[in-house]
Amino acid sequence: MLKHIRKLLKDDRLSITLAHIPARKEADAHTKWSTGKPIRITVDPARVGVVRAVVHELLHVLLEGPMYAYDEDTEETLIVALEEDLYSAIVSEDNLADYEALIQARITPSPGSGTMRPSPKTPAAKRKIQKTMSEFSAGTLHSSSEQGPLVENRKQAVAIALSQARKAKSRRTPS
Repeated sequence: MLKHIRKLLKDDRLSITLAHIPARKEADAHTKWSTGKPIRITVDPARVGVVRAVVHELLHVLLEGPMYAYDEDTEETLIVALEEDLYSAIVSEDNLADYEALIQARITPSPGSGTMRPSPKTPAAKRKIQKTMSEFSAGTLHSSSEQGPLVENRKQAVAIALSQARKAKSRRTPS
């Protein structure tokens, strides 16, 4: 089975995207494919290990025909059991780094992954973002007011900076 997974990992039709999957969805990863078409796997790296999730999703692809007779819950139970065995085999044979490299070669940027961020349009918005991120770097950025707790998460600091930039932009006098 590992031989087939390795073959799929080398297939040019496979693309893997690392992206946030909303918590309301039960899955940590999902796959879209049909016969002869590209295989697209999306994995939320914050919720699950990437190698394990990709192996799980590729098992769905490989076992599509044989699993057709089973209901969704039974299929998932069987896939999870196989995934655990295969992942253990990958780790025990010291092939984890090899699989990570194969997966890394198939990772494509997710839409909105930050590669093409729009820049703030006004000087006031730019200054607000710089000031807020400087406060975060110095460890003095508070989440609400000066009495609020200090912000420790970079994503939260970025959200605060963008929110303040929007407010600075809206305070701009119309020309």
